[in-house]
Amino acid sequence: MEIAHSDTYGTGFRSWEWTLPSPIRSPVFPALFSLWYRVVDTFFSEWQSVLVAHGPRLIVMPLLATLMDWFTLSFYTKHLKARGSIWVILASFATFAGLNLPTRTLANSFEASLFITALHFHLNSGVSS
Repeated sequence: MEIAHSDTYGTGFRSWEWTLPSPIRSPVFPALFSLWYRVVDTFFSEWQSVLVAHGPRLIVMPLLATLMDWFTLSFYTKHLKARGSIWVILASFATFAGLNLPTRTLANSFEASLFITALHFHLNSGVSS
C-alpha cells in the first residue's frame, strides 16, 4: 500500500526493492490500490482520509476474497457436482486461514485470487494440456 500511496500522492516509503533501476517486485498488486486511491479522490473526496487508510483492508481485499470464494465454489460445483460444494464452503470458512488471510492486504491473497480465477476459466474453457 505504501508503493501505491507513493505513486498516487507522491509521499510514502519505498523500500530497496522499489528503488533499484529495475524493481524486483511486480507493480500489479500496488496498481490495484493506486486505482482504489484514484477512485476515492475522484468520487469520495469528503471521505478521503478514512477510505485511503481503511478502504484497502475493508473494501478492496474483501471484494477480491468474495470473488475468490465465488470462483472456488463455481469450479467445485461444476467439477465435483453439487455433492461436494458444501464441503468446499465448510473447508473455506471453518479454518482460521480461510476467514482471516484472504482479506489481508498481502500479495499472497491477491495471487490466490488470481490463481483460482485462472483455474476456473482454464478448466471451464475445455482446453486440455
